[in-house]
Amino acid sequence: MRIVYDAYYEGYEKGHSYYLFLQGNDNALYPHTVYTTVLKKLVLDSKTDNVVLSQKTGYLIDIKSLPELIKKQVLAGNVGAKLGSRLVVTESKALSEVFEISDYVAKIKIACEGNVNRYTSSYETSFVDVVKGAGDYISPNMVLQPGLDTGKEYFIFMKEIPASPGQYVVFDRNYTVIEATPENEALLTK
Repeated sequence: MRIVYDAYYEGYEKGHSYYLFLQGNDNALYPHTVYTTVLKKLVLDSKTDNVVLSQKTGYLIDIKSLPELIKKQVLAGNVGAKLGSRLVVTESKALSEVFEISDYVAKIKIACEGNVNRYTSSYETSFVDVVKGAGDYISPNMVLQPGLDTGKEYFIFMKEIPASPGQYVVFDRNYTVIEATPENEALLTK
């Protein structure tokens, strides 16, 4: 399954087909790559032999000139730019494995749950303790998998984003967070 996320755009018209220039993003909280538009001015409405570049401006181009337009946008750095090393999402088979490859492991406490959708939920969290790594990279508002219990403590496993030093995100689909039970803590501190 592929999901394309695109925020509201006034140029879209119901019933039309569009060419979208997309960037893929892997996230441990989703079972697949999520694609988002790179640049709104490159949302192209396909109509007969012409392509309309944004309904708002009504800028028309011939479909045959589309490759040249794309080439110019690539040269301008608007599309196709390398964003640096992407975070590799893993699917570890054991807790010890995800702990070993984590750059940062912390204990957090869930204060309350916010917006919930099929794959994610927003939570108010509080930092409790560092298990591996240094510093406090826990945001007071985090997006994690749904179903975590308010008031409970959890271990969260994070990696530093290669292209963004100092920024940490969850990276493993099987072990994003686990309950901070004495048994799990013993496994982590072996």
